[in-house]
Amino acid sequence: MIGEALIGAKTKKVKNKFGTGDMPVPTTPDEQITSRFSPVVTPKSYLEPQGPFVVQGHKASDLEDRVYRMLRVLGWTDRSIQFQTAILGGRRPGGQILDFVLYGPGQVYVIQVNGDYWHALGKKADDTKRNEAIIQHEMPSARVYGLFNADLLTDEIALATLRRLVGRGT
Repeated sequence: MIGEALIGAKTKKVKNKFGTGDMPVPTTPDEQITSRFSPVVTPKSYLEPQGPFVVQGHKASDLEDRVYRMLRVLGWTDRSIQFQTAILGGRRPGGQILDFVLYGPGQVYVIQVNGDYWHALGKKADDTKRNEAIIQHEMPSARVYGLFNADLLTDEIALATLRRLVGRGT
C-alpha cells in the first residue's frame, strides 16, 4: 500500500493502466471545435499566382501586380505609368515612394496600394492618411487615391475600381 511502507523496505510503485482510475481517457476532438481553427477560405493556388512579382523591373506585391495588370487592361501604357517613384528623398526619413503615378491627358493620378496589414489599423492608418496629405501638398494638381485590399480583392473588383477612379488610358 502507498504510504504504509516499513522502515527500510522498498516502496512499491502502483501502476494504473492508461484510461483507468483517476486519469481521463483522451477523446477525439469534436469536428466543430477543430473547424474553428481551419481557414474559412481555402486558397486556390491554380487561380492566384504566388509571386515573386515584378512591375517595370521593380519588385512588387501581389496587389501592386494586380493594379498594374488592370491598368494595362484599361489601356494605360508603360509610357504613361511610373511605378515606384521617389519623392522627398524616397526611402530616406521623411521621404516616400509613390506606388503608381499615371500621366493622362491633362491629369496626373497617384495611386497608393495599401495592404491592410501595413496600412489599415491604428497608428498605421493615421500614418497612411498623413502620407496621402503630404503627397497632395507636394503634388497639388494630382488626384491621389489610396487603395486597400477590399478595393483590389479580385481582378474584376480591381478593374471596376480603377475604371471608376482613373478611367481608360491613352
